[in-house]
Parts: sequence; C-alpha cells; structure tokens
Amino acid sequence: MKISIETSIPTMNNYWRTTIVKNRIHTYITPKGRQFKKALGWVAKVVCDNPFENDCELKIKLFFKNKNRDIDNAIKPILDALQGVVYVNDVQVKKITVEKFKSKNDNLEIEVIKYV
Repeated sequence: MKISIETSIPTMNNYWRTTIVKNRIHTYITPKGRQFKKALGWVAKVVCDNPFENDCELKIKLFFKNKNRDIDNAIKPILDALQGVVYVNDVQVKKITVEKFKSKNDNLEIEVIKYV
C-alpha cells in the first residue's frame, strides 16, 4: 500500500506542546500537529480499508524544501497519524526505512508492507 501527500511535515518540536495547568503537566498535540494528523489520516483511509492487525514495515520518503531538516523528528508524527488507520498500534511497526530529498514542495511518500 502506498500513501502520498503534499504537506508540511511537523517536527516533534512543533507537533507537541507541554503546559502546566493547575500545577499539573499537560501535554497536547498543537493545532498544526492536529491538522497534519487529520490530513495524513484521511489520505491513508482512501487506500487502506482496515488497519493491519499484523506487524508491518514502513518505507518513508521525505521531501523537504529545506534539506537541513532532521529526519528523526519527522518520524513520530507520521507514526501517530497512521495509528488506527493503517495499523492498530504503532508497536506493530517493526522496521522503518527513511530517505530524505530536497524538493520544491514538502511532500511525503509512505509504503506500508507486511513485515516478514
């Protein structure tokens, strides 16, 4: 199964925020993070009828306008967005291969295959 979307890929630095409310630490997904999660989730639902119930492998191609972006900060938002849509839980992802490219637009391509 292949998923492709033209979108700005959030980093962990702008996907999550932590605040203190009534002396309690509260961590939440930012509006930018929710927008990314929703957009990627909808595109994934078009190509995936039901979430994988077995282990899987992801092959991810990241296309950035700014090639200096770290790839490790982009992975967790992608895994979170696909959870419940492509696979039941991200613990099912046993292997991830990631490549980064310079591009005119931010873009993301994901191939999901059964892990063997």
